[in-house]
Amino acid sequence: DGIRDSVASRGLGDVYKRQASANIKKSIYSLPEITGKKVKDFKIISCPGCYPTSILIPLLPLLKSKLINTVKNNRISHSQLFLGAEGHGNFQLALAYAQFVNCLNQGDNDSCGNCSSCLKHQNKQHPDLHFFYPTAICSEIKTQPSSRKLIKPWVEFLKKKDYFILDDWMTHIGAGERFSIINKTDSQDIIKIMSLKNFEAKFKIIIISVSYTHLTLPTKA
Repeated sequence: DGIRDSVASRGLGDVYKRQASANIKKSIYSLPEITGKKVKDFKIISCPGCYPTSILIPLLPLLKSKLINTVKNNRISHSQLFLGAEGHGNFQLALAYAQFVNCLNQGDNDSCGNCSSCLKHQNKQHPDLHFFYPTAICSEIKTQPSSRKLIKPWVEFLKKKDYFILDDWMTHIGAGERFSIINKTDSQDIIKIMSLKNFEAKFKIIIISVSYTHLTLPTKA
C-alpha cells in the first residue's frame, strides 16, 4: 500500500497507464508460424506456449482442409461460427473463408486472389459480404449507433489492421471504454439482408465477430 500511495502521490499512475495504452497498440498475440510476416508491424509479440503451439500447427491445416472440402463438395452450412479469443485469428479465418466461397477461380488450397470477386473481398466492398460488429456511441456517431452507420470507419479500420482486439476498434471510432454490443438495430438489419437476393455471388456471407463464449446466446435447432 505504501508503494502504491507513493506512486499515486507522484502522479506516476497516469504515466504508467498512458505507457501501457501506447504499448497495447504495438502488441500482438500471435502464432508466427501461421501469421508469418504480418507480425513485423508490431514491436511486442506474445506467442502461445509450447503445448498449444504443438497442437495448433498441425490442426490448423486440417481445419482449413475441412472448410475447403465443404465448399468443394457443395455442403456449405447455412451458418458458420468462427469462435476464438481475441488475437487468435478466428476473424481473419472467417474473412478468408468468405473470400474462398465466392472466388470465381478456386484453387485446390485457397482462393485465387485475382478474380473480380476476390479483389472486392480484399477491399471489403463485395456487395454480398456484410459485417456486424460491436458498436457504441462515439465521435463518429452520437446517437443510436449501428454496424451500418459505422461501415466506412470499419472498412478503414480493417485495411489498417490485420489483427486487432475490441479495444483497438473502440479507440479507432473514439468510443473509449464505453460498453459496446451488436444491438437490436443490427439484428433487424441482419434479418432484412437475409431476405434480399444475392447481387453477384452464389452465397450471401454475413460475418459476425464473436470472441467471448459466455456472451454468446444459445440457439436451438
